[in-house]
Amino acid sequence: LVVTTDGIAEAANFENEQFGKARLRAAAEHDAGEGARAVVERVLWELRQFAGLNAKLDDQTIVAVRVEG
Repeated sequence: LVVTTDGIAEAANFENEQFGKARLRAAAEHDAGEGARAVVERVLWELRQFAGLNAKLDDQTIVAVRVEG
């Protein structure tokens, strides 16, 4: 389970293009088998690669939970 605030999907690069839900989903699924921490780290890495040092206009919060059993 991955929950984010809108500041993640709405983060923009220097061309004012938003990170978007599709990129968020792809980043979250990339390391899904590695656990919740890996998912969070991957999403934040992909977000930094996309937006670079562009100003962040909103909060950016992400929570990931992996249920085993």
